[in-house]
Amino acid sequence: MLVTLVLLAALASTVYLFARGVEAALDARRSRGPDAGGWLLRSAAAFTGAAAAGCYAWGLLGAAAAALDTVDTGGGPAPLRVCPTVTAGSLADHGVEYLPLRYVCETEDGTTYVTDDVPGYVTPVALSFAAASVVLAFASRRTGGTREAHGSRDLRDSRDLRDLWADVDSSHGPGDAGPTPPQPPPTGPRSP
Repeated sequence: MLVTLVLLAALASTVYLFARGVEAALDARRSRGPDAGGWLLRSAAAFTGAAAAGCYAWGLLGAAAAALDTVDTGGGPAPLRVCPTVTAGSLADHGVEYLPLRYVCETEDGTTYVTDDVPGYVTPVALSFAAASVVLAFASRRTGGTREAHGSRDLRDSRDLRDLWADVDSSHGPGDAGPTPPQPPPTGPRSP
C-alpha cells in the first residue's frame, strides 16, 4: 500500500514540476531584458525536478510490481517468484527500501540480496537530477527569476497592457480620441 502511495506522489510531483517548468519558460519568453535568465534558470530547475521525480517513479513501478507479485497469491509461493534463489523455509523478509530504491530479500541467516526488479541506475540518476534542480533553484533566486523579485504577474500584465494601449493611441493621430485604455488592477491587498 505504501509503495502505491509513494508512486502516486512521485507521478503527481512529476506532472506538477513539469507544469511549473512550462509556466516558468513562458514567463521567460514574456520577460524582457536581463530578467529572462532568471526565469530560464527557474524553468530548468522545475524540469530537472520533474526528471528526478519521473526517474524515481520509474523505479517505483518495478518495486510496486514486485510488491504486488508477492501479495498476488496471499503470501504463498509468490515471494519465491520475486526472490527465486531463496527457498520457502529460509525466506525471512522481503520488501521495498526507498533510499536507495530497491527490492530486498532477506534469508533466515541474515543474508540479504537485491533483486533486479528496480534498475540499479534509478537512485543515482534521480539524486543527480534532484541535486541539479536544487542548484538551479538557488541560482534562479540569486538572478531574480521569481515573482516576488519583480512583482506579481497581474501587475506585469497590466504594465504590458498599458504599453499596448499606448501603441494603439499613438496610431490614431492627434485629433482622434481613439479607444480608452483599461485601468490597471488595484495594487492594494486582495480580499479572499
